[in-house]
Amino acid sequence: MAAHGSVKPVVTAGAGGTPPNNTFQRTPAGPDDVEWVIPGAFHVRGKDDFDGHIVDEGFVGHPLITVSRLTEENIVVVAEGSVRAPKQDGTFLNLVFCDVFDMRNEKIRQLVSYLMETK
Repeated sequence: MAAHGSVKPVVTAGAGGTPPNNTFQRTPAGPDDVEWVIPGAFHVRGKDDFDGHIVDEGFVGHPLITVSRLTEENIVVVAEGSVRAPKQDGTFLNLVFCDVFDMRNEKIRQLVSYLMETK
């Protein structure tokens, strides 16, 4: 654990467990200027825009996010896992991810998500 204390609990807030196999909902536990970047897809700033991308057009409900591994170094947390997102047509979008959380004052400052669809 770094001298500043662990920031992993912020990333897994609401998980009710520890990896592997815990789930959490992405909520911007961060400042008003929190950022979320999915390279090639979008770059949003602010809690409202961040929340607006939790469930994008064509999807319903909230995605099930399963974290398989968390790694922390100083103020950066890397989370690996999978996402199962229900679509309006009754099918699911299945993804694997690697999320990089840049923290500030023990809150999420920026999230960069690298996603790949799985079949």
